[in-house]
Amino acid sequence: MTHRLFSLVALCLAAVAAVAQTVRVVAPEAVAMGEHFRLEFVIDTQDVEAFEPPTMDGFNDLMGGPSTSRSSSFQIVNGRQTQSSTLRLTYMLAPVREGTHTIGPATVRTTDGATIRSEAVQIRVLPAASARQGQSQSQGRQGAQSATPSASGKELFITVSASKRRVKEQEAILLTYKVFTLLQLTQLSGEMPALDGFHTQEVPLPQEKSFKLERHNGQNYRTVVWRQYLLFPQKTGELTIPSVSFEGQVVVQNRSMDPFEAFFGGMSLASEVRQTIVAPALTINVDPLPDRPADFSGAVGQFNVSASLTPAEGLKANDAATLRLVVSGTGNMKLLSAPKVDFPKDFEVYDPKTTDKTSISAEGNRGNKVFDYVVIPRHGGKYEIPPVRFTYFDPKTDRYETATTEGFALDVERGKETAATAHVVAREDLEQLAQDIRYIKTRPARLRPRGERFFGTSAYWLWHAVPFGLFVALAIAFRRQAAANADLARVRGRRAGKAAARRLKRAKALLARAGADGKARAAFYDELMRALWGYVGDRLNLPAADLSKDVAAERLAASGVADDASQRLLRLIADCEFARYAPVENPGAAMDQAFAEATAVINAIETTIRRSPNAVKAPLALALLALSAPLAAQDEAVADSLAPVADNAIVLAHNPADSLAAPLDPVAAKAAADSAYARNDYAAALAGYNALLAVGESADLHYNVGNCHYRMDSLARALLAYERALLLAPADEDIRANLELARTKTIDRITPETEMFFITLGRRFVNSLGERGWGRVAIGAFMGLLLSMGLYRFASRLALRKAGFAVAVVCVVACVVANLCAAEQANRQTHRTGAIVMDASVVVKSTPGDTGTDLFVLHEGTRVEITDATMRHWRQIRLSDGKVGWLRTEAIEII
Repeated sequence: MTHRLFSLVALCLAAVAAVAQTVRVVAPEAVAMGEHFRLEFVIDTQDVEAFEPPTMDGFNDLMGGPSTSRSSSFQIVNGRQTQSSTLRLTYMLAPVREGTHTIGPATVRTTDGATIRSEAVQIRVLPAASARQGQSQSQGRQGAQSATPSASGKELFITVSASKRRVKEQEAILLTYKVFTLLQLTQLSGEMPALDGFHTQEVPLPQEKSFKLERHNGQNYRTVVWRQYLLFPQKTGELTIPSVSFEGQVVVQNRSMDPFEAFFGGMSLASEVRQTIVAPALTINVDPLPDRPADFSGAVGQFNVSASLTPAEGLKANDAATLRLVVSGTGNMKLLSAPKVDFPKDFEVYDPKTTDKTSISAEGNRGNKVFDYVVIPRHGGKYEIPPVRFTYFDPKTDRYETATTEGFALDVERGKETAATAHVVAREDLEQLAQDIRYIKTRPARLRPRGERFFGTSAYWLWHAVPFGLFVALAIAFRRQAAANADLARVRGRRAGKAAARRLKRAKALLARAGADGKARAAFYDELMRALWGYVGDRLNLPAADLSKDVAAERLAASGVADDASQRLLRLIADCEFARYAPVENPGAAMDQAFAEATAVINAIETTIRRSPNAVKAPLALALLALSAPLAAQDEAVADSLAPVADNAIVLAHNPADSLAAPLDPVAAKAAADSAYARNDYAAALAGYNALLAVGESADLHYNVGNCHYRMDSLARALLAYERALLLAPADEDIRANLELARTKTIDRITPETEMFFITLGRRFVNSLGERGWGRVAIGAFMGLLLSMGLYRFASRLALRKAGFAVAVVCVVACVVANLCAAEQANRQTHRTGAIVMDASVVVKSTPGDTGTDLFVLHEGTRVEITDATMRHWRQIRLSDGKVGWLRTEAIEII
């Protein structure tokens, strides 16, 4: 048993030793040409059997190394013995050329059979130091004989750099002060002054500075990062980081002193002098954050948030529970405050305890902040802690992002009630703090007449009819083309000119080679005759057996060819037959003349009997003209709808409330109203927006009107405007956010009836686009259907036809669904049944009359659905929780 235990311990120690064996490389990051340096491999064991040196391209081994040194240490700490052994292999190297060179990994094999490798390292080789620079590094700078030795600005200076020169407000900036020196710097001190407009954090750096070699302005300097600061701008605009003065102490040589006098007098040729070094100022441009959402936390960076509840189960009344929120990421985390949590009203909540677990990085504070909320439920029951939303600005995406935690459902058991808690009563819901509506829409308003629709109009159906007509026309054209291609005689006639051109080309080649060769001349005339007879046969669809001069003349005349052209053709054929066998004077000129005459005759006949080139292009041109018709019609409709706006626009440059001013472009009028809103002159802005709504409407205008009413504490009017905006743009997130926030200010708390999840999903799907958006989707799907049908019908490959059929099925479904959704959205805008209670309070009756029984009371801002509008002074309404009743018409306003 003892033997096995000893073997096990020895095996474990061997494994530990094997793991501990490593090879470290010690080498400078940069060297200069002509400079010698050490390359060391430090092995944490002496049991080395073999060492394979690395590749050292770009360097010379001056000593033919490596030189070897060994060291061992033995320690006893608290009765425990530790022993370590190190083997150090050293090369003395010198660079042979400039650039960045890689020293490959070295391989070490130990006596126990293990193989370990070092990491490859890169060394930058800089140009050699100049003569002046070498003198400065070895002796220092010499001034006048009587002057005190000092260092120049080129021998010792500090640079300032910022990781970013243009940032957003609260975005992190890494500010670096870097020392460049040619001298021996022994001391440097200086403090960063207070920065106006910045929150500053100093980056911790090693106390012992390690200089590195770096090339700057043609010289090699010893450099070190002296100070680093993390800045968070708190203001916008052009912020200045002032210049900073550092007091340095450097060693310089005093050459005015006699070396013998210095030696025998016990003095030194070198002296330390103080030098003031001024780091230059720096300018940072800080841009403001975009319009801030109502729930913006003030965080700038990249974050995520998580939550946990302890205990999550078994909690009793008057017992404490802890909700822990952990915000992690990178950014201005030091400046974060505790996120707001909407605890149930019956919970007693203590101020959160904050634990900062962040560190400084170049991108900002990295890590996490922990917020612990201690809460005590005072009564038993079922409670819910909603998810916590943490909205931050991400500079990388240049937009606001929202991280959300999970919610918690608590089943609190009844506990013992004490005198201290007996008097605790249920409190009213607290008003949500640190939340605000989203900003107005500043883009130019696109007005349209009230009640104007796109779905179901003539322009909408024209967008279906024209592509369908074009598809039918192209289908007919393709069918005719296919039928024509099936008629071999017509195909042969259409290709007669091309066939004749090929034969004439071969004849021309024979003409160039003919010269005095009789055989070549005969071949030329043979090819020319084949071109002429072949053209006649192809164009007139005559078989070779029926070709004769009489038949050719008769058929050419029937095709409308003039007698002169047909006679020229027949005469040329006769001349070619004669020239094949009978000698002629000047044969070269005769062949040239025959070739030119053949070309001219064929062109003349082809021009006469070929079909007009416009016959096929005309239907296509007419189809394209018809396709542009709906575009022109829509543009004309838009122009007509905007005409009254341009005629009735008002001047809002100085006072948007002046509704009797001269006409002005609605874009300028909208911009003037936006300017009034930005100046917090909400009454003037509201007058401007309402004046534009008098001549046309848009979702943006209704939204801006809602914002004005909200700022003026007219809650019912704000809700009415937001609801109207949502009807026109149901997918707008800004409208929905402001509407939901405004609804939280109403008095009535109405819990909607539960519904099946697929009904909720269907409603969200229909509301994802407006009436115009779904109409465009329907048109696009219909056009895709036509294209896929054309692919299925006319494609030659089976795979393409299958793809066309599949796409056609998808397009049919998409077209039907889009039309149904567009019809639903159009119906909502046409038959508006929603309404907002405008009175401060109104009693809902059981019957349409003052004598009816009082059912319940509604307050301003509550949304109702009108279910019966047949009576003049009364409307039957229904709430989202299912309650039904009657109220007076003047108490509500239809959305």
